[in-house]
Amino acid sequence: SSYTTTKINTIIIDAPRSSSYIMEDHIRPVGKKHKRQLLIIAFFFLLVQLAFERFHIGIISVLEKAAASSPASSSFEEDRPYPFFKPHPFTFSACLMIKDQNIILPEWLAYHYTFLPLRRLIVGVDPISKTDPTWILNKYRSIGMNITMWRRDTNNYKEYWKKGNFSNPWNKKLDERYSRMQERMYDKKTLHEQHRLRQRSFYSACLRKLKDEGRTWTAVVDADEYVNFNFYHEREGEPGYCRDDKACITAYEESMRNGTHFRARLNASNTVAEHISRGYDPWFQSSDKSCIVLARFLFISTKESDDERMPPGFNISYFHTIRYRHRTTLHQLQPGKSIVDASRYNGAFMSNPHRLYNGTACTGTNVYVHNSELSFRVHHYVGSWESFRRPGFDSRGWSTFSDRNKQKHIEVDNVAWLEKSLWLSDFVIRVGREKALELTQQLRMEAELEMGKVKK
Repeated sequence: SSYTTTKINTIIIDAPRSSSYIMEDHIRPVGKKHKRQLLIIAFFFLLVQLAFERFHIGIISVLEKAAASSPASSSFEEDRPYPFFKPHPFTFSACLMIKDQNIILPEWLAYHYTFLPLRRLIVGVDPISKTDPTWILNKYRSIGMNITMWRRDTNNYKEYWKKGNFSNPWNKKLDERYSRMQERMYDKKTLHEQHRLRQRSFYSACLRKLKDEGRTWTAVVDADEYVNFNFYHEREGEPGYCRDDKACITAYEESMRNGTHFRARLNASNTVAEHISRGYDPWFQSSDKSCIVLARFLFISTKESDDERMPPGFNISYFHTIRYRHRTTLHQLQPGKSIVDASRYNGAFMSNPHRLYNGTACTGTNVYVHNSELSFRVHHYVGSWESFRRPGFDSRGWSTFSDRNKQKHIEVDNVAWLEKSLWLSDFVIRVGREKALELTQQLRMEAELEMGKVKK
């Protein structure tokens, strides 16, 4: 009989190795009958593969629907949108002061809701802000976030911002008669000092309130800043505490390789709360350190990511944390930002937004901290011009936007990309795809339209 020679390629499935029909890179003569059998088997395997893919997609769909249909938890100490998520060991609080930043607020909320996880938030709206974030904050209240907003037309504004007796000469200029015309009369330095006073006043009041509520770890960062894992980078340099000690440097690098250093135990699938609760980081276990100062790095917006690994329906251009990947090197520190334990706040007026407490309650000795000593760091995004600019008189303007993007030494933050791209997928699973789209991309689009209508 006539024979044909056929090469059978590898088929990757879980099948017995003894099968006479599955061979790897093997040449054998095949008759018509055997050839027909092989075609039938190949067709069968193709059907199995297609069925598995449909089953996998179906499971994801079920999880999304379950998350979307689950009622929001009334308690911000627990978050169980669907049964496959284990309860959080604890949840974070945050103090956030904003001024005309509705465009970037939705991403900040969704990111920290997922990554920290953030469940208690106090928002201070700058008295001279022209936009109102209430409509955005209400959307996040619907998924279980406990949010309080302080602004100048509420009693909280008078109680916590204006009524305080602060020993600062700039306090004389902090009153409700502040107008755009008056603002133009002051020089840039004066405006900066006034903003700093309002910022410090708000942080002091916010931490007092959270302490009264019995809250603990609290993020004190701006709306363009994101707490992130501080994964080891081989080009980050030696630890500051080694001070050129070769034995110290060698021991540090070895602890990273063998996994004994607390930074080597960072896991992209965990939240910040999970890492802290496992006791890996000694700073968060310290009884005399209630303020952890994190290193902060600037991400520029002149270079963008061309990677489109986004959940279906999401546009990368609306997400700064995924769109921009180029940052200053880990040797170019900005003044840091803090995570503080509100339950241990002593009531003192905040000394500096970059290092909230004077004395030894905060880690380090000043606003600059070496990256190697921390589990987390803060990513500061310049962002798009649309989100950077402010309506009316803007003391920063295009010149500041351009200067921030003119960094001489930058590198791609590939390590952070691998883990921070997960937050949006996690958020989608927690609240459902449609809800996630509404709370991020759609809110940002609406905020951009709102900003375009604000009087200049």
